This record gives sequence, structure tokens and C-alpha cells, in this order.
Amino acid sequence: MIQTIFTFKDKILACFENIQIEYPKRYNAETTTKAAGFVKWLKDNCFLFWLNFFAEVMPHVDILYNQLQKIQSDPVKIQIAVEHFKKAIENIRANLPPIEDNSERSSEGTDERAINPPRKRRKLNDENLKLSAREVCDIIIFQIRERFAFKDHLSGANLFLREKYTEYRKSLLLNNIEEFCKAFPTFINKTILITELKIFYSRSEILDNSDVSGCLKTLDFILSLGLDTAFNEITKALQILVTIPITTAEPERCFSKLKLINTFLRSTMCEDRLSALGMLSIESTMVQAIPDFNKKVIDKFIADKERRMEFKYKK
Repeated sequence: MIQTIFTFKDKILACFENIQIEYPKRYNAETTTKAAGFVKWLKDNCFLFWLNFFAEVMPHVDILYNQLQKIQSDPVKIQIAVEHFKKAIENIRANLPPIEDNSERSSEGTDERAINPPRKRRKLNDENLKLSAREVCDIIIFQIRERFAFKDHLSGANLFLREKYTEYRKSLLLNNIEEFCKAFPTFINKTILITELKIFYSRSEILDNSDVSGCLKTLDFILSLGLDTAFNEITKALQILVTIPITTAEPERCFSKLKLINTFLRSTMCEDRLSALGMLSIESTMVQAIPDFNKKVIDKFIADKERRMEFKYKK
């Protein structure tokens, strides 16, 4: 909404002004009053300042949101997205116009302020707006650091990028291994993990397979070859990485779908049917990709048991 208003604010303003001009020929008093309120907003310097400010911030928020809301999130990509977002907000803060120093001006009015003390509420002048914008940037940067403070263990995902295996053979990512092992000291033996990684990076069947990259594909490949015993610590590390919930996108999606399915008219359905409908709704993209899905469901329904009505249909 912010981006739309920012892009078309001149046309939107012209539209509301036209509504005022056409009154009372085409519009009633209520519509004209609301249009006048919007015109006042679109001409207000404070509103325009914050509109321009958040028009710069929100595209970066949308990019980070899309990365975090993916069902299958890559820890490495999540780290990169968070760092890019933090740097983008820092750049926006740095590019804000400088705040003027009013210390001399304030010293001249000391006697007047002593007689008439200023109000506690901050006046919305240009300098206070710039100061508020800096505070908003500081809050966003602080929150992104706090919410993603416990992410150092995700650096272990960098160990399983196939395109860098040749580089890792020459020099292991000891810092990443150290951070990952600190997060799970009782599960992972760092010494054995380093030894297994040296052997793992030199295996020809791994280097020659271009599909084996990332935590999930690497784990499936190891299990398919029965190498989980030989690479025990690597297997445990991969199992930890693929089971760590990166975001809350999946449970949030389940709750939102549940509200759409469990309506007043469907309040008496059993748990099995509710779970099945929820799964169909959540995985709708996969269901639509199945050829003749509806026909297969109808055939299964027909063959389930004897029914009084004939459900078979003819074209």
C-alpha cells in the first residue's frame, strides 16, 4: 500500500481534489468530506516525509519477508538475507539529511524559555522528523539483531556447498565448525567432524555429482549410499541442520488455513477430515500438479464401498 500511494500520490491527490470540485453534482457530502481528509494528508509535510521514508524501507522488508516465509528455507540464504537487510537499513539511516545544530539559536532564547517553558511533546518540524527517522532505523537494526541473535550455528550449512568443496580441501572453514560445535557440544565431536570432512571433500562420487549440494540433498545422498556409519558426525550435523526450524512460516500457514476450512458450517467435522482438508489446502500447488487428481479422487470414492446412489457420470 505504501509503495502504491508513493508511486501514484500525485494522481491520487488529483482524484480526491476532483471529487471536491464535482460536489454536489456527482458525489454526496460524506464522500466529499472523506476526500477532503485525504487531500489534507497528501499535502501534509509530515505525512509526505514518512511516506518517502517508508517507501525506501518497505521494499527491503518485502525481500526479507519473502526469504523467511519460504517453506524450504536455506540457512545460508537466510543469513545472507538478514545481513543484506541490516546493511540496507544502515545505508538508509546514513543517507538521511544531516540534522542542523541549533545550539546557538537555543542559547539566545534562554530567557524566553525560562518564562514560557516548552511543551514536552516534540514539535514535528524538519529536524525532529529527521531525528525520529534515525530512531526508527535504530529500532529496526536493534530488533533484527535481537531476533536473529541465535543464528551462528546455522553457519554449519556453509560446510555443505558443493561448489566450494575444492576450496575446502585446501582450507577448512574452522570458524564455522567451531561455532556449530559450540551450539551442540553434546551431540557433535569437533575433532571427529573435522577428520570426516577432510575425507568427505575428497570423495570422487561426491565431487562428480552436481546435484549433491546443500544440507538436505547431501543427507539424502549419504543415506542412499549407506555412508551414514562411515560419516557419523557429518550425518548428525546434517540431521540437526535440516530439522532446525528457520522460521514460523509453516505453523503460521497451518493456522491461517485452519480458519478458512473450519467454518461455522463445517464445525462438526472429525479431526481426520479436517487434517486432510488442511493438507490439501496447504499443498494446493503440489495437488494441482498431479495429473487427473479430481478423477482419481472420484474413482477412489466410488470404489470405497457400496452406495445407494450411482456416482459415475458420463461425458
